[in-house]
Amino acid sequence: MKIKFGDLTRVDGGATEEIIVKSSLLTQTKDILIGGGMILLGVGYLCCAAFKNGVDETAKAEQRAYKNTGCLNEYGWATVITPDLANQFKGEE
Repeated sequence: MKIKFGDLTRVDGGATEEIIVKSSLLTQTKDILIGGGMILLGVGYLCCAAFKNGVDETAKAEQRAYKNTGCLNEYGWATVITPDLANQFKGEE
């Protein structure tokens, strides 16, 4: 795309030159795609980090609850059996 901004003329009138600005759509499109890609990568990274932190905090809270109620064995495993699981062990579904 070419845009003409006017003419430039020497004082003595000997030479005249047009002021033309050339714009390349390919460069602009490439910049937009690169910027959009970087934004998408940033948003994806933040979502993954938030999900990972949420999972870690949930696991820590669960471990704290087991520890506070005394439901951990010497290896750090939970020794709680839910009523549904107890019924399955007995063969009563």
